[in-house]
Amino acid sequence: MNINKACGYISCDNMVMIKEDNFIYKAVEILKSKGIQYYWTWLPTKSVYGAYEEGIGFMSVSPILETSTKSVGDIEKKENARKIVGVRTAEYKDEWFFCIHYGLDNDKKSSFIRKWKDTDSYLQKYDKAWIMGDLNSPNWVRNEGYDTICYYGWKDSFILAGKAENITLKNGISNQIWFKHKKIINSLKYVFNGDNYPFIAEQPGVMIDCEIIA
Repeated sequence: MNINKACGYISCDNMVMIKEDNFIYKAVEILKSKGIQYYWTWLPTKSVYGAYEEGIGFMSVSPILETSTKSVGDIEKKENARKIVGVRTAEYKDEWFFCIHYGLDNDKKSSFIRKWKDTDSYLQKYDKAWIMGDLNSPNWVRNEGYDTICYYGWKDSFILAGKAENITLKNGISNQIWFKHKKIINSLKYVFNGDNYPFIAEQPGVMIDCEIIA
């Protein structure tokens, strides 16, 4: 499907072809029909059950000025590598927002530490970067992914918002928002979890309110 002319779509990879049943595309079209403009990008990460494309992406109310992508982990074996995608928007020109989806900490085929080192090394060139997504690293598990991210100087917005523990589903999936630059996290809540808006996926979204520290 040639969607390059679709309102708001910004390609992060010229080889990516957006299909008509793409979830973000459908969501943006519904919002557009209600007079709400969103800008978006999407990057496929792997094939699921041989029939579906799993991917990561962004929807933004502010125009997307620039995108960035990177393969991390065991890139010699495509099936074991992971991808990250980032955007810079017109409203926050100095900040980059990266979406990440990792496998489990104990995934022997795709080492967490290798994926994380590649990710952290790549993000060093961005002074103000956010990491958002499912890192499969709950904060009550010691000496694994969560502690590794903290060791590298990243801050968990959940903890800084004053929460005692993270909310993770029974199968170990967790969504988190991390950052390094100076911010005050005023509040954090989970959405699309059945309490704050209906479920739209197998796991909830995260919403934060923050401000810059002068």
